Amino acid sequence: MAFASRLGTAAAYAAMAYLACFMALPEGAAAQGKPRAAPRPVDSVIDMASFAGTSNLPVWIAQDKNYFTRNGVIVHLEQVDSVAAQISGVMAGKYPLFMTAIDNIVAYQEGQGVTTPPLPDMFAFMGVHHGLNSLVVKPEVMTYQDMRGRKMGVDTLTSGYAFVLYRLLERNDLRRGVDYKVVPLGGPVERFAALKEGRIDGTLLSAPNDTEATELNFTILAEPSDLVGGYEGTVYATRRSWASTHPREMLAVARSLIAAHDSIRVDKAGAIAVLRAHIRGLSEERAELVYTGLVDEKGGLSKRGEISVEGVKTVLELRSEMGEPKKSLTDPSRYIDTSYFQQARGQ
Repeated sequence: MAFASRLGTAAAYAAMAYLACFMALPEGAAAQGKPRAAPRPVDSVIDMASFAGTSNLPVWIAQDKNYFTRNGVIVHLEQVDSVAAQISGVMAGKYPLFMTAIDNIVAYQEGQGVTTPPLPDMFAFMGVHHGLNSLVVKPEVMTYQDMRGRKMGVDTLTSGYAFVLYRLLERNDLRRGVDYKVVPLGGPVERFAALKEGRIDGTLLSAPNDTEATELNFTILAEPSDLVGGYEGTVYATRRSWASTHPREMLAVARSLIAAHDSIRVDKAGAIAVLRAHIRGLSEERAELVYTGLVDEKGGLSKRGEISVEGVKTVLELRSEMGEPKKSLTDPSRYIDTSYFQQARGQ
């Protein structure tokens, strides 16, 4: 960052910590000279890797409302373009925290199509959302049977959300490679562009792309949460080696994220304001639709940031069936540890 390059990293972080503490003070307290409780010193600056999209809302709220700084940490959110870049950065120590589909954690942990040295020790400590994707298809496609002979777009052929797509279509008697074709296209921006240009007939999209798609008369056929047992989508994650040596920071982050998830549901206007501040060009009307999807009981943001163990079991079931090499994956505790969440919630 330019700020850090001019002052030096240590000095820049110290300055940001001071500013963050000051910003956390009650409005007008300094001007009126009223006595106030000293904010907790910010002694940890943590980088978190995520992908673009509305699932970042809880982190944005925790930043903008100073939940992080009140708990003694600063969290920098850095958006990455691919899972490979994210996980390599995590394993190299660049990102102590990250937001990713829990399926990615399972895939790397089990060596199913992806490898990274050293042996991954990643785990999820809180949940972000339960899928937050919609199966979006061309306007003329009104039923699953209209999908026969069509072309579907996915991020990669072996990702968790690709497996969700396969299962949704399989439940409706559509066989991959027989009744429809699959094309790997990358991220949601690329897939949405391909859908609008007519290069594919359907794909899974999250907000705000799915809401924009409905405004363009595209059809939503299903949600990942329609799967039996639900589906655990994106999670907050870290490495066991980092968490074990930073218990104070883990609890501070967990407390801040719990407060942010709570705030989204009790302060609709505030949540929408933060969405519009961070997503360029998001209109008030579309922001309302996005918010509705985010607080949806089935597939929206996790209440309080809690992980759905049943949703994780669905992830493991799909990966056991479709991942390569074949493995029987049945133990969610290999990929999650909710002790930090439970301790933070208790306090």
